[in-house]
Amino acid sequence: MTEMSKTPITPGSIATISDNELKKLFEGFDERAKEYSTDKVFQNEEAKRARLETIFAHGWTAKSLLEADFPEPEFIVPGLIPEGLTIIAGSPKIGKSWFALQLATALATGGCMFGEIQIDKREVLYMALEDSPRRLANRMKKLNTPKVENLHIFNEWLQNDKAIQRLRYFKEYRPELSVIIIDTLQSLRGLNDNSYSQDYVDLTAIRALCNELQVSIILIHHTRKMESEDPVMEISGTHGISGVCATILVMKKERRKREATLFVTSRDIEETEMVLQFDAEIGSWSILGDADFVRLTVERQEIVEIVEEAGECSLSDIQKRTGKTTQNTWNLVKKLTNEGFLIKTKYGKYCTPNSGVSDVSSVFDSEDTPDTPDTPDTSGYLPYKD
Repeated sequence: MTEMSKTPITPGSIATISDNELKKLFEGFDERAKEYSTDKVFQNEEAKRARLETIFAHGWTAKSLLEADFPEPEFIVPGLIPEGLTIIAGSPKIGKSWFALQLATALATGGCMFGEIQIDKREVLYMALEDSPRRLANRMKKLNTPKVENLHIFNEWLQNDKAIQRLRYFKEYRPELSVIIIDTLQSLRGLNDNSYSQDYVDLTAIRALCNELQVSIILIHHTRKMESEDPVMEISGTHGISGVCATILVMKKERRKREATLFVTSRDIEETEMVLQFDAEIGSWSILGDADFVRLTVERQEIVEIVEEAGECSLSDIQKRTGKTTQNTWNLVKKLTNEGFLIKTKYGKYCTPNSGVSDVSSVFDSEDTPDTPDTPDTSGYLPYKD
């Protein structure tokens, strides 16, 4: 065996080896493979079979898998963040770091996340790699973070493979460590080629660390500028990032607004979307409710306020003021009328119960249709005949 053939191959090193070196590296490979084949090592079939069963013992049959008794997944935040590898992504400056600090504080104290979800007390490592100690201290004071000893905070950390090894050392230093929050993922990775393979390798290494150290890791990350109907597609980077993480949270928030939507998808819980509200006075996020419910509530309130301000409104007036489609406006007005928030007058308009309008009809007529239906008017067309 030549000296070159003894050189170990490491991830990425194959690209730096010349063709001649590769040829030397694999010289005599077939002969060595024969030398160490199972037929050579095992002198009888029984020993060979026993060894093969040991090698493949970690696999399953359909029978063994279906009969196995698996424990239910444990949660960092019940119903929201299971244990394992989680990524929380959002645009810059929308409150992700506040979210991370709030979560770290709740975990370290065994308090409530969002003011209502009780979580267990854990030992936490919070890596605030984009905040200065001064800024972080000010935020902790505003959030009223207690002076606890089980919340460890670092503003600097090594990168790439050295970062992973440093986390192993920290687990040895603090054996009770249970949760690691890294803000942000890119600060830990440093420069890379942004390829799918690189994203996959980096995130797989972090996921493997979760299993090795028996800890949960939460990564704070950014979203791309281009929006998508699928929130997961907005995560910055390739599918190599989103594909490895067991749980994904995507935050969206418009500038100068307190409300944000939080999309949650996971291998262990049903996909959901909720609306959060940020209180800048105490640096804390709270839950307003399910996103669909909150949106509907806001839309309904807008219509009631329009009608209340005008005294009386036709369906077309409401549609023009809200900018919604005629069909959506009609559906909302119908629900509001049936629930008693609006009253239909005898002249086809709508008012609120306290408007003082006397000529009203008490029940919304289910036979009513929108003033201008979204479907095209086909009354002028002749029916098709074969």
